[in-house]
Amino acid sequence: MARVFPEGQLVYGMQLPIQSQSTIYAEAWEAAATPYDLAEIARTADRTGFAYIAGCDHVAIPRRLAEAMGTVWYDPVATLGFLAGVTQRVRLMSHVAVLGLRHPLLTAKQYATLDHLSGGRLILGVGAGHVPEEFEAVGADFPGRGSVLNESIDALRAALGPAEYPEHHGALYDFDGLAQLLLPHVEAGRIRPLPLPVLVQLLLGPMITHILTRPAIEPIRSLDLPPVNELCELFAEAYVRAVGQPE
Repeated sequence: MARVFPEGQLVYGMQLPIQSQSTIYAEAWEAAATPYDLAEIARTADRTGFAYIAGCDHVAIPRRLAEAMGTVWYDPVATLGFLAGVTQRVRLMSHVAVLGLRHPLLTAKQYATLDHLSGGRLILGVGAGHVPEEFEAVGADFPGRGSVLNESIDALRAALGPAEYPEHHGALYDFDGLAQLLLPHVEAGRIRPLPLPVLVQLLLGPMITHILTRPAIEPIRSLDLPPVNELCELFAEAYVRAVGQPE
């Protein structure tokens, strides 16, 4: 299995505030936060050595769960795409993409595009999902989401691979003869050959059974991480700039 980060090196990242506002963990200031605030937090994470920033995935929250989960959940592809434009180094993680809500070709197109436009910074974390009403609303199979997850991973192996016309023939998904090839990513004046050196790491979810990687993984350079106390001070400063001095 290819590694996302160098073996033996401690790295740290975070699930971003603002973009998911579950009452279990969200703080009061997030309700009035703006896209500028989210961008400022991402830029601070990028500048201070965080390995990744992450966004969550829910299509819609049913009324019965709204008291605990809240109803503010940004789309992860749009959110990470926006933050890719204001950062340079930090990796962008879906935490987690619910594969059963979308066809694998759609998932592949969205996240391959995000990886391409961000310069190869995607970490695709996936899971099975846990909200039945969400699946019902989009016509997806909630009781069978474990099997859907497993086959979706196999389908993504094909769709995110080097073939211009990926091919997958399974019990749930069947496709071939459909092209999804992105142009090579231009890096430092040099065009990288396909397949793009993106790592797709499958994370979390109680039914996960596979790790999916793309070939030609590019080694990740060692990160120069500042001490934790300095990071706390930097984020405290960013917090004050974004929302003001806490009472």
